[in-house]
Amino acid sequence: MIQINTKWVATNLFFAYLFFIAFTLYCILQYSTILAIKTILNDYIIVMAIGLLFSNLWYFKSLFYSFIVHQVID
Repeated sequence: MIQINTKWVATNLFFAYLFFIAFTLYCILQYSTILAIKTILNDYIIVMAIGLLFSNLWYFKSLFYSFIVHQVID
């Protein structure tokens, strides 16, 4: 059974928001501020999902490896 680690969840949210802030700054530097705000509002959920995906990749990889190891050992 997988237990949810609160520290892990907090870390994921932190990385997702870092990614979102970086994306926001990129939009503001690349485009005009109004267009950046429109882009951010339109793509908010997508950006958060990408940020969470990147921060979760290491976790799923380790989970996958531990699953394989447990299958081999058991």
